[in-house]
Amino acid sequence: MISRSSAFWALPTVVLAATLGGCEPKLTTEKFAQLKTGMTIDEVFAILGPGEKQTEGQAGAVAAGMMMGLPGGGGKKAESDREFFTWKEDRVEIGITFEKGKLVDKVQRGL
Repeated sequence: MISRSSAFWALPTVVLAATLGGCEPKLTTEKFAQLKTGMTIDEVFAILGPGEKQTEGQAGAVAAGMMMGLPGGGGKKAESDREFFTWKEDRVEIGITFEKGKLVDKVQRGL
């Protein structure tokens, strides 16, 4: 027989477990590894969800910050046929550069 105090705590425990179960991170090392050169924007969005499109100025600043200290990082100028998207979750950031709709570069911080 279940005591009243056990039954009282059972429901909140189940609710809490169900809530926490849906809190898995969306930006993971595994998902980042799935991103391959040549993927389309739609293929990347299918893995990471929709990203935030950056303007040329924002893209340069974000890429320079994420790639600081890496060889060749941050020195590239955005071109008109390039698009840059970012994803942010907690302390994790992912930046993807697309050229003519295809992934050409990816950077991450915090994974």
